[in-house]
Amino acid sequence: MMLGAILLHLRAKSAGTMPVHAGRLLHAALFSMLRDRAPVLSAELHDDMQRKPFTVSDLIAIHAHPPARGYRRVHAGDTYHWRITALDTAVLRILIELHVGITLRVGTVDYIVEEIVTDRAVSDEVGTVDAAALVSACMAQEHIDELTLEFRSPVSFRSFTDDYPFPLPELIFTSLADKWRQIETSFDIDRDALRAHAASLVPRRWSGESRTVFLEKQRGVAGFTGSFTFSLHRLPEDVRGIFLLLAQFAFFSGIGRLTAQGLGQTRCKFR
Repeated sequence: MMLGAILLHLRAKSAGTMPVHAGRLLHAALFSMLRDRAPVLSAELHDDMQRKPFTVSDLIAIHAHPPARGYRRVHAGDTYHWRITALDTAVLRILIELHVGITLRVGTVDYIVEEIVTDRAVSDEVGTVDAAALVSACMAQEHIDELTLEFRSPVSFRSFTDDYPFPLPELIFTSLADKWRQIETSFDIDRDALRAHAASLVPRRWSGESRTVFLEKQRGVAGFTGSFTFSLHRLPEDVRGIFLLLAQFAFFSGIGRLTAQGLGQTRCKFR
């Protein structure tokens, strides 16, 4: 199973308006792209409510006007980055085979793809890895003292019927374990044991804030942006590799809810 992340450079072909957080529209745009290239796969993914083997970032402005009053005014010529990840070899193959010059419609605005970045030497936001190779590398890593997770977009969890916008380690790593179990790999993770170990992680430092994201006009989701550094000193050495694996996996999978609509974009550092 291959995991991957690509970065698209987009230029608006026409003017229009978009929500500040366009995750729902970007989700639909990606499905439209998949449907054009792999209709059977697209239909399978659309019908599977539990499995979404991709994530999307929101549009990241390069040369564009700042949002105002809840909307982003798009002018012809405005440019953006858009990051997409794949947790499925078939989806990744489609993304890698995209070509410069195609048009992507997001809401009512058409964008032309001016560049597709897949090489990690060009950007540390992209790259591919075999899941089995990732397991081997993480489990072989020794003397891991701490993990730092950077939440680039709001991360949100569910507690009964409420949003839970604080990244407790139990919530972070059980979310990642659930996402890991959805990919095809022979490396099993005991979710209950993992949750018990996660409760022993000690926060060393953190910074950030809660934020409400409106993916729809009347649909706000409470999330957290910022970073958390956790000490692993209470964990047995053989368990630390599992936490490193899941933290590295978060680069592709995101963390928490609605990662296919722009939430939970995460980066990891360790030492």
